Amino acid sequence: MERHINLAAVSDAHLPKYLDLFKLAVSDFDFSNVDLLILAGDMVLKGRIKEYNKVLSIIKSKYKGPICAVFGNEEYQELEDELRREYPEILWLNDSYKQFEIKGIKIGLVGSRGVLDKPTLWQAKHIPNITAIYSERLMKIRELLSKAKRENSQVVLITHYAVICDTLKGEKPQIWKYLGSARLKTIIKKIKPTVVIHGHAHNSSVFSTRIEDVYVYNVALPATKCITRVEIKRIDLSMFF
Repeated sequence: MERHINLAAVSDAHLPKYLDLFKLAVSDFDFSNVDLLILAGDMVLKGRIKEYNKVLSIIKSKYKGPICAVFGNEEYQELEDELRREYPEILWLNDSYKQFEIKGIKIGLVGSRGVLDKPTLWQAKHIPNITAIYSERLMKIRELLSKAKRENSQVVLITHYAVICDTLKGEKPQIWKYLGSARLKTIIKKIKPTVVIHGHAHNSSVFSTRIEDVYVYNVALPATKCITRVEIKRIDLSMFF
């Protein structure tokens, strides 16, 4: 029997904003063979972290397995410790790496809020040294990916902010640098994780693409209108809706 890992992923539910859409997406999705659910940030709106109770309640009505998450720009940095404390059942990845073994396959999960090539005006005004923070985070992601690649047969990179590639099509090209990072794309080309999962691109019209032989998925709920399924096989990877 062919061994593979079934992932489900979603981001940008922004509860309570897209509550009904999120409920419908979860209801319509078949979780029966999902090995890991990935939440790629902005599951709640503008720091309303108590809404995570609803997020988990909706998910657990259909799915009882492990959950991994990264923080989005609306799970504010100053609330990260509270989120970890209030929702310890979630594996929170924040510029960090965790190894899973599922069905005998070692899979390295590298998670981060991600990087923008150009900080937003709000970030530039309110977050001291934001440009340096992004540069340091980019180096950290590279280090973590390299370590994960050495230690695992499969590597998944999860970020909230996008990678600048075809999954941003549908967004205005002039704002791509405020939505993601071409510098991260360079790292992905070099290290070659198995798959990259990101959110943040609400207006995307292209939900999956490849950077050379690396598969990339935008899982932002306002764009996809569904939970995204990703199947990782020993030698191949394909996505289904």
